[in-house]
Amino acid sequence: MKWFGLVDCNNFYASAFRLFEPQLIGRPVVVLSNNDGCVIARSYEAKALGIKMGEVYHLNKERYDELGVVIRSSCYAYFGDISNRVMAILGKYTNAIEVYSVDESFLKFEGFDERYDLKTHMVKAIAEVLQCTGVPISVGIAPTKALAKVANKIAKKFPNETQSVHWINNDELRVKGLKWTEIHDVWGIGRQHTRKLISIEDRQATHAPLFEENILKRSNITTAFEFAQQTDEWVRAEFTVVGLRLLHELQGRSVLDLEPVEDNDIMNCSRSFQKPLGELLDIREQLASYAAHVCRRLRRQKSLCNELSVFVATSQFVDKKRYRALRIQLPFSTNSTLEINHYAQLILKGVYEEGYQYMKCGITVSRLVPESGVQMSLFLNRNEKHPQLMKAIDKINRKHGENTLMAAAQPKVTFNMRQNFMRPEWTTKIKDIMPVKCDTVATVGDGTGRPKVICYPIAHYPCPYKTEIKVLTIDIDRVA
Repeated sequence: MKWFGLVDCNNFYASAFRLFEPQLIGRPVVVLSNNDGCVIARSYEAKALGIKMGEVYHLNKERYDELGVVIRSSCYAYFGDISNRVMAILGKYTNAIEVYSVDESFLKFEGFDERYDLKTHMVKAIAEVLQCTGVPISVGIAPTKALAKVANKIAKKFPNETQSVHWINNDELRVKGLKWTEIHDVWGIGRQHTRKLISIEDRQATHAPLFEENILKRSNITTAFEFAQQTDEWVRAEFTVVGLRLLHELQGRSVLDLEPVEDNDIMNCSRSFQKPLGELLDIREQLASYAAHVCRRLRRQKSLCNELSVFVATSQFVDKKRYRALRIQLPFSTNSTLEINHYAQLILKGVYEEGYQYMKCGITVSRLVPESGVQMSLFLNRNEKHPQLMKAIDKINRKHGENTLMAAAQPKVTFNMRQNFMRPEWTTKIKDIMPVKCDTVATVGDGTGRPKVICYPIAHYPCPYKTEIKVLTIDIDRVA
């Protein structure tokens, strides 16, 4: 029989920091977005204090200080590295894996003996992930992906009762899980769908133009079980074929398989400035830097783009607001930083207007095609010298660091994001790798015949999980 598992890292961002800062275990931790703008991740302790997702940091700073909340800035390179380590370990326990997000993945169990205990199997996986990465995870196992999501929520809600693994392996558990799950927690049911399902206000459709009057007056559907009892015809009429697939999944009929890994079909780079910019020249430099970043990603994927768009925007908190965006079709396919930046600057002139203090700009490349399958034009094509030039620049930058070589249009000094609570990137920057200091045995190599052994007292170093090891002993001769 085929089973699906949904693995979710518990409080992933907070857990990633706790790996190298175990003193944060048990303390409320929140992680902020770019430029330390708003809350994007919370530990269980922070949730218990009533801190909401999306809260603006500078408006709540005093409250966080009073509550003793630990603040951390985002570090996406570090988060991505820890995520890759977790996913690599999970890959050892399954036939196939779909990385759904930085902290979630679907597993597929196929070909296992019917009597094989998948729960014990995944308890071992949880232990290995915790030991090797310090990240706690929860696992839901079910016959379908949607039910695996439900099972995962139960495992996360009741970790002691389930050992952080909940396996829906019979219809009784399926029904019980669906009755426990509220409709807005169902995978694929958004706010608009929820309003369709639970609204019973007797009002005219004109008061809510997105919904028909008969929808507004229907009986309440408040749980996943009640939704799963609806007919195929009704669900398809109200939620299209996507909702019908979800219905079948909740009923235990698998219709969604693991998604194959595909290249991105759109890429973008948009960042807020460190301070408002009013001059076109200043914005041009920042846009050139963003264009270079997105072109590096294009070349890494071995893709070319055919469409380009640029936007500029002021802060939403100022009285004089402005947002403008423009998209163009390129005359040829390219991934050259020089060519894409040339057209991006032309677009910028079209969307920029004096008299505004801009806080953000961005660039998006779309209609991507593989490098190997380019349709050439009769009259206008990319510069033939640029592919080799970009290859040489990328090689030098990989070896000596990003922006060692860059276009003259890029700023010499880039704006750094506001990251007042940034921690070292312990696993992604060589300068931030945590050193282990020790005193070597004084008699090593002195000819006395004593063993060449170095002892590391574990108690002197923070450890993210409990261990019975007291001293780590390394035999230098054996290592050699």
